[in-house]
Amino acid sequence: MKASRLLHLLLLLQTRQRLTTTELAARLEVSRRTVLRDVEALSTAGVPVYAERGRNGGIVLLPSARLSASHLEPPELEALSVAGLDSALRERMGLTAAWESAERKIAARQAAAPESPSPLRLADLVLVDSTAWFAAPEAAVEVSDLASPLRHRRRLRILYRRSAESQASTRVVDPYGIVAKSGRWYLVADDQGDSRLLALERLSAFEQLDAPAVLQPGETLHTRWAVLKKRTEEQDRVSVTIPTPLHYAVDG
Repeated sequence: MKASRLLHLLLLLQTRQRLTTTELAARLEVSRRTVLRDVEALSTAGVPVYAERGRNGGIVLLPSARLSASHLEPPELEALSVAGLDSALRERMGLTAAWESAERKIAARQAAAPESPSPLRLADLVLVDSTAWFAAPEAAVEVSDLASPLRHRRRLRILYRRSAESQASTRVVDPYGIVAKSGRWYLVADDQGDSRLLALERLSAFEQLDAPAVLQPGETLHTRWAVLKKRTEEQDRVSVTIPTPLHYAVDG
């Protein structure tokens, strides 16, 4: 835990170069005394960081310092690979900590690089909110609970209610993965050899089986989603024919 905190402290200083002990204590969720002990430990290890006393004092990292702390760990790379998720979805997927760690490293990297001609980042200008307007209550199955077993590529026994049914039924499916579309989550899976979109809001429970998932050769989550999306849009398309108005002559 201390090593992770020291890295976090370094990344904060590489981004800002000077922060008060109060600011650092709040960011690191520790006491000011712990911050000073951490700074002393870093200084002893040869890191060019020191504490300045006085009204405008604080913890300072020398501007010439170039730290090799921007390397992204595998969990951080994985969090960035699904960059389309908003904060709520990252939280549900259990990716918040890795995402925030990656963000700190990227910010530190940008601070060490020459200034960009543009003072604003895209992250300050673009906001992604995947929650639908007037969103329905949460699904019975959490996305994070389902995402973890999917990594093992095992068959699932699910309790699912189709839109035309009043009662849920048990079925065994071979999952490709999960998709977030317009604020709704779907499980993409083969059900008796036929690919289907299974809305998580109608999935009551699931159980991971010992048998491996039997997927269609050469197919992936992306290829199956493309087919199912096209099929759904074609089925839901409605054609409306409006007759040409008739004109009547009225004798006055």
